[in-house]
Amino acid sequence: MIPLLLLLAAAVGLAALARRSFAETLPLTVLAAVLVTYLCTGAGYKSLALPLVGAAALTLVLLAGIKSAKEGGALRWRALAGPALAAFLAAAAAAFFCAGHMRLINFDDVAHWALYTRQQCGLEHFPNVLESASDFADYPPGVQLLAVFLQIGAPFRHAMLFTAQFLWAAALALPLLKEAQWKNRWWKNALWVVGGGLLLLGLPAWFTKFYTYSLSAEAVMGLLLGYALVTAWQAREPRLLDAAGVSMALSLLMIAKSTGPMYAVFGLAAVLLLWAKPLWTALHRPITALTALVAVAAPFAFWGSWRLLCALKHTSSYFTQDAPDAYSAANLKEFFSFGPRVRPVAMHYLEYFCTEAMNQARFGLSALAFLAAVWLSAALAMRWQRERRRKVLAVFGLLTACFLIYAVMLCYSYLYLFQDWEGAELSAYHRYIMPMPLAIGMLAAAVLAPQLRRLWRPGRRWQGAAAGLALAITFGWGAFSRLTPVGYTAQLAGSQPGWYAEYGQYEAECAGAAAVLGQTENRVAILTEQPAWGHSSRLFKYFFAPAGTFSLNPLEYGNLAAALQDLLTNQQYTNVWCAPDSGGLLAEFGFTDSEGRALRPGAAYEIQNGALVRLDLPGQGE
Repeated sequence: MIPLLLLLAAAVGLAALARRSFAETLPLTVLAAVLVTYLCTGAGYKSLALPLVGAAALTLVLLAGIKSAKEGGALRWRALAGPALAAFLAAAAAAFFCAGHMRLINFDDVAHWALYTRQQCGLEHFPNVLESASDFADYPPGVQLLAVFLQIGAPFRHAMLFTAQFLWAAALALPLLKEAQWKNRWWKNALWVVGGGLLLLGLPAWFTKFYTYSLSAEAVMGLLLGYALVTAWQAREPRLLDAAGVSMALSLLMIAKSTGPMYAVFGLAAVLLLWAKPLWTALHRPITALTALVAVAAPFAFWGSWRLLCALKHTSSYFTQDAPDAYSAANLKEFFSFGPRVRPVAMHYLEYFCTEAMNQARFGLSALAFLAAVWLSAALAMRWQRERRRKVLAVFGLLTACFLIYAVMLCYSYLYLFQDWEGAELSAYHRYIMPMPLAIGMLAAAVLAPQLRRLWRPGRRWQGAAAGLALAITFGWGAFSRLTPVGYTAQLAGSQPGWYAEYGQYEAECAGAAAVLGQTENRVAILTEQPAWGHSSRLFKYFFAPAGTFSLNPLEYGNLAAALQDLLTNQQYTNVWCAPDSGGLLAEFGFTDSEGRALRPGAAYEIQNGALVRLDLPGQGE
């Protein structure tokens, strides 16, 4: 809670000091805190981020208080407590109290998103090639670092992984409530708070079925790009804080995932289109030119810093290793000539693009239907805001081009970069396709919001009611039902019932050993029947993090006795844990500890001088 309170204090102080709304300053403080965490972790001093953010928050509050006192209270602190603040607090409360029942039921969460975050919470630096628990060690960590920052100086909490994702949504969507004001009726104010909180918490559910289901980065990537676009649209005459917010959002987008740079470059181009005139007229001032240069260069500097860190730590993933071959001239020619191998996957993909709903709603929009809705919004905006119609046309056209380019790239990846079964099933399509629709949707909301009151004039209220009904029936309400234990379990009964039950089972089986052996300095070999890619092995790796783990199994290592002996003598591992399913292996090979006793399932051992010394841990099998 302390890190979040520091962010709130910094946002309130900055709002009072700079005479900006809380809806504008909270995203700035969140983005700045995450980037500070990235820089401190890159330098090997992650924990330093919390006192730095705390010092900044204290300074801002003190300066705002001093200025308020000098101006006789003219800063109007009460004005900060508007609907935006109340809606965010409501969304934040839900984020903290509605994530405790959520488990890892998505393969990519177990393989990387949750695993990497849990390990990073226990490290002061980014893991190198020997330390990394994730199979995707060179994936940029920008999105996960909010969960890391929120847990600096505190024990790891699994629920915080989902809480951080909800807080990302609430913070980055907050500028959409920038103009909200208290009304003169209590029930209208209550609607503002409840409706605003639901919007902040559930906005991504309009664009993907994976929200509140997976920890993958795509939802936050869309929010980051959307925040940058909304800020650029709302700030007709950009000031320093506006440029800082856009630059920080695009910087984090650069280090969010491998596809982040493409979104960031198109986002930067869209921002420059929106700010072209005020920038051009002000560039003759040296300070303005320098600010613009730094703001534009920062995203590329952060991207370069992560690539440098990967090179220094020798981290990579099979996506990085396979990419050069995937984009060979032969593959490109086959794809764009619509060869026999391409045709079935491409036609299936085109069908999905045109007809498959992006979210869980029965009448949810497909990607093609979404584009139609976007251009309907653009047409309304050009009609209602004639003085900015050229910018609307240019920006929406640029973002549509980016979306279509990415859609083609995604189809190509299913054929040449992903595994065959992923291409056949279009695995995770609803997640991969989502960032740009979410970002464009946020921009469309910001463009149309000031004009929506037209729909409630006498004679037009039916139009407002129709628009509200359309939004309601296309929204993925299942995302909200998953915020409750009953709704979460009920939905999983038809999708991943086994994984949900196995999560609790495996967590209980290794809880005692993981509590003691799951330390940064340990490397644990797990004797198990399952291969390293098996579900139980991946979950064990997650529960033992930040300790490094290694799955010692007969499928990958036929001569298990020789493999164990090599492990005992190579001095790379500190401990051995016998998984509950290892009873048959232990009986077959007759492994013993330093006192000649047979190894037991569920028991933990320390490697000392080439022998196994049993550790007396609560809950071990006897």
